[in-house]
Amino acid sequence: MLLFRMKIQGEIYQAMIDQYDLHTALKEENRIHGSAESTGFIVFPNPVDNEAWIRFDEALEETAKADIFNIEGKLIMSRELFPGTRQYEITFDNCPEGFYFMRITSGNRFIGLHKLVIYR
Repeated sequence: MLLFRMKIQGEIYQAMIDQYDLHTALKEENRIHGSAESTGFIVFPNPVDNEAWIRFDEALEETAKADIFNIEGKLIMSRELFPGTRQYEITFDNCPEGFYFMRITSGNRFIGLHKLVIYR
């Protein structure tokens, strides 16, 4: 179980995850990757200045999508990731500093989720 509390400008936000894989928020039996530590890709550098790289363990075999969400869950940007490559660049020129989530999906499959911090 994970209990998450965050205080922003006097307001307290709480979230709780129970019976789920922490990295994917999917039930254990629905996880794609074998270990909770591995999502099949990394995002670097983190914190991000203007651009970040997504590097997969193996080249993509089909088109995937990287969605970037802000801390409120609003979709900020979406990038298509084409097959045959292991590494992709994403620029964050128009994103303000803050905490973000990057979700990678391919078709109807969830590949992984990473936290990002944009700091300039």
